[in-house]
Amino acid sequence: MNEPMKPLIYIAAAPEDVKYCGDLMRHLQALCRQIGAEIWCDQKITAGCDRESERAEHLERAVLVLLLVSIDLWDDEEYWGQVIEGAMEQYSAGKTHVIPIRLRHCDWGGAPFSTLEHLPKGEDAIFGLPDPEKAYTDIALAIRTTLESMREPEAIRNPTSHPQPSAVSEQRKSDLMLSAL
Repeated sequence: MNEPMKPLIYIAAAPEDVKYCGDLMRHLQALCRQIGAEIWCDQKITAGCDRESERAEHLERAVLVLLLVSIDLWDDEEYWGQVIEGAMEQYSAGKTHVIPIRLRHCDWGGAPFSTLEHLPKGEDAIFGLPDPEKAYTDIALAIRTTLESMREPEAIRNPTSHPQPSAVSEQRKSDLMLSAL
């Protein structure tokens, strides 16, 4: 019998921000172990695999997409065209949550995700705060709260009751992905 797929958290980061992606992944590991979730980012693409196919497959499975926002994310046309636009399409269709994480300061006015509630709270980026480790911990706690709210029956029945779509329009995600949480 096939084991149900684990809920997927997709971390989208520019290649220049890979080391910060790893920092965030370390802060999310305890949460992922507790809820049985999987974290995925480009660094998990193995040699010989098609990068675009891997990204598309994992975006489709994601219950949560974390955008590590920096000027380098803005500057990468390939990544922007596939990952950011793909994540926002999934968000608009009510299939995933998207949380922008202000990694490094940059102007993100007019971005398709600029109206979404971001982390860390306030105007500072992680690397504008006195203690980045505390910022990562606060972000992990906020993500835990978001994932817990996704489990609430009201979130499944009424995705507009939250600032971002928390329940998915496809039965497969509400049943398959969230049941594993």
